[in-house]
Amino acid sequence: MLIGLWVAVLLPDSLPQVRRSFLFRVVFAGLYSVWVLAPSLAWWKVVALTLLAMFWCCALRVWEKIVDGNSQNAAPDRLFGIRIYLVRMVTRTRRELGFAVSWMRRQGSSPHRRSVASALILAALTLLLLEISIDFELTPGSVLSKINNRSLIIVLSGFLAATFVSHEIVARIYARFDTGAPRTRSEILAFSETYAYIGWFERALVFAFVAGGQAAAAALVIAAKSLARHPEIEKERKFGERFIIGTFLSVLFGVLWAVIVRVALDLKPM
Repeated sequence: MLIGLWVAVLLPDSLPQVRRSFLFRVVFAGLYSVWVLAPSLAWWKVVALTLLAMFWCCALRVWEKIVDGNSQNAAPDRLFGIRIYLVRMVTRTRRELGFAVSWMRRQGSSPHRRSVASALILAALTLLLLEISIDFELTPGSVLSKINNRSLIIVLSGFLAATFVSHEIVARIYARFDTGAPRTRSEILAFSETYAYIGWFERALVFAFVAGGQAAAAALVIAAKSLARHPEIEKERKFGERFIIGTFLSVLFGVLWAVIVRVALDLKPM
């Protein structure tokens, strides 16, 4: 549950294409929190914790913008105030919701709307035919039972935390060893360098191997990355040192989240 709430609050911040959208933050944090909490808590607790997760998910972006503004203004704004945060969140979300409604209206009058409708109908027919042909149970009750599976919630939350949410923590620790690395939150989450995306794949593979009980196979990830960077490591010793630090940090968080997931599933840590 705690892993799921952690992901609900911090994941939107870790996705460079959508992190500026308050509407996405509200929708994702709300839906993911409900999915994680509903199977095990009373409805009023689910509502309270979901609203709290939505608030903090948006508050992170407001806080970041205030910090960035304070670094440029002679008269800095207050870093925290519930009223200030709520006003900014509501204003920005309403504006984005208006843009979304306008976009949907334009799409409704688009000549491609029939193509989209046809694709959805074909997808529904395909699922129906699959159910008939392989006798697969696809009732609303069976689908909900599969979605609300505790193991699925734990594994998916751990995977998202290891792959995406850990990026900022890894980058901040790495910045202590590399003076040229991004340091502010905006720079870290801007994903201006390719290594950030490489880190995603690296932690995803390490997490998958360790969580699946194949910890030895995680060494293949490190070996493949080392081979790809071998020429640069040989030419520049400093680069080699930074490469080792960055790789070990990334692998460490992939393994850490995999172990947490295995313990949560009542399995052996490794």
